[in-house]
Amino acid sequence: MHIKGTFYAGRRQSITERFGEAAWQRFEAELKQQVPGFARLITPASQVSAADYIAFQELMVRTFYSGNMQVLWTMGYDSAGWALTEGPYARLLSGAQRGLSTIESLMKRLWGVYCDEGRFSAFASEGGFELEVDQMKTWHLSIELTSMGYGHKVIELVTEKTAKPKRIHGAAEGRLGCRYRFTLS
Repeated sequence: MHIKGTFYAGRRQSITERFGEAAWQRFEAELKQQVPGFARLITPASQVSAADYIAFQELMVRTFYSGNMQVLWTMGYDSAGWALTEGPYARLLSGAQRGLSTIESLMKRLWGVYCDEGRFSAFASEGGFELEVDQMKTWHLSIELTSMGYGHKVIELVTEKTAKPKRIHGAAEGRLGCRYRFTLS
């Protein structure tokens, strides 16, 4: 599995805004030493292996967030907010119908842009929606949290309502994928 390099620019922006450019430079130097795949230039079009992506996420969380992996949900959520309102995918949301078909088509399309493996599905559920990622060969909590955080924001943007997430299954059960329910209010 490979992840599109757009995550790298987003994480850099987030880290430099919160911790400063010098902190990012120190982190990037350590990253290049620990994960050889990052010794090359990472552009938005780069393909980063799942192993390198996971190593990046783990090092970033250890370095800046005291190991609190839940911060990755917020990063996914914020990434979707930017990408779909003022970023490169804003046109996908403008004029979109509001409902399951829009959520499902958006998430399938965006998953395919960011990842070259797996399937992202959306389902109507009582009072909201369920999102699921499956058909994966590689899985990690960092992929679960960022993808579901992203999906969380997509649901809120499409429905214009607040969504409360509840985990159904995922990495903790050793699954190669995850499923979450989002109740609207």
